[in-house]
Parts: sequence; C-alpha cells; structure tokens
Amino acid sequence: MFKSTMALKYRLLDSKPFTLALEGGQRFNRGDNLKVRLSDTGTNSIALGQYTWFPNEGKITTPSFSITDPQLAQPGFLSSSLTLSGVKDTTYFARLLGGIALTRNIVGSGYVEYGQTTVESEFQSDLSFLKGYIDKLGYDQTHYALGLGLDWRIWDDWIVAGYYRFIAVDRDIDDRIGNGFTINNMFTGQVHYLLNDNLAITLEGKAYTNNLLGEVNFLYNEFSYGQFDKMYGYAGLALTWAYNY
Repeated sequence: MFKSTMALKYRLLDSKPFTLALEGGQRFNRGDNLKVRLSDTGTNSIALGQYTWFPNEGKITTPSFSITDPQLAQPGFLSSSLTLSGVKDTTYFARLLGGIALTRNIVGSGYVEYGQTTVESEFQSDLSFLKGYIDKLGYDQTHYALGLGLDWRIWDDWIVAGYYRFIAVDRDIDDRIGNGFTINNMFTGQVHYLLNDNLAITLEGKAYTNNLLGEVNFLYNEFSYGQFDKMYGYAGLALTWAYNY
C-alpha cells in the first residue's frame, strides 16, 4: 500500500500561550493485489496478451488481472477470484487547529476537520457481469473529525505524546447496504528520543475501535463492510525528522 499526505498551514494567531492555524490538504491511499471473489459465471474466456477476452461480451483491461485458483489457471476458464491493482482513495480536507502551552514542557492541542473523499478503482472492464463488481469498489464520502493531543517533554532528550481522533463518515452507499459502521475512535501513543534538535527515534503505537474506517478508505466497500466491527492496532519504530520541538 502507498500512502501520502500533503498540506499547507496558515497561522492565524500566535500569541503566547495560544496558537491558532488553518490547514488544507490532500490524503491519498493506493492498494495493489486486492482479491475479489466471484461467483461461478460459467463464462469461457480466451487469454490474449495483456487482455482477457470473453466471446460476445468484451474484454478486461487492468494493470493487474490474474487467475488465482490453480485448478482454473488454464486457457478457457475464468477464475473464481480476481486480483486487482489500483484501488485508491483521495481525500481533500480542511481543519482548524489550536494549541496552548500548559507549562514550559507540556503543550495541548486540538482540531476540527471536514473532508470529502472519492474511492475508485483503476480496474476497468466492459463485461456486463463484471461491471457490477467494479461498481461496488467505489463510492463518495463526507467526514467530520475531532482531534485532541498532549505533548510532554519529560527530560531534555525525551518527549512523550498522546493523541485522540474521532471521525464520523457519511457514504453514498450506506443506505443501500444498511451498514451501521460510520464512526471510529483512534488512539495514538508516541515516545521520542531526541538525537538532536531535528532528529528523533520514535516508538509509536496506534489503536482503532473499528478497523481502519476513515483512515484507509479504499479498504471499505460493498464486499468488506462487514469487517469493520473489529478493533485494530499496531506498533512501530521510526526515525523522525521534525522542527519546532
């Protein structure tokens, strides 16, 4: 999976101990090798170069179309599943951020956020029986989010931080699938060891109450929506470059 975020921030107020800023940006996620299971169509196919042709129907064109069932991996048969590339989501967001220096070494922060997301697939086909599967991969979404955070410099070389993010989403497919998973609570904990003023070793842990809902939007679609009642979390070690510590 490829993930990127780009944003611009404009400082509205910088009067100690308060700061206020407006930020706008774009988040982008892209995933490859995602598998969609198909029912048995009984349709024969003929593989030719980068395309797979279906008599009297049309062709599949995609950066990655593969037959994944070894028993069916031979000319003249369609697999029971498709492995797709290029499922992606793009989000444009705006947020109002605020911060306050509670003490010399403790800073609190918060924000409110609004965003619009489009989920789509690069996988294309003019086959009538496949078009329904492709359509179920994409949708449009609006989200509202609230975030709170606390950074504490406990020693000269050590900073600990904790963040909370609440997100609520409204998707144009929700009425059709009747799914109630529209909110997520995200908790982040970090420990930074400062190597110098701009470079740190970071240990981070994250936890989500509803999988990656609202975080990696292309994972949610009409095939996978029932899996978002589960908690999810991970821990990682990173090298962090930053300014204004």
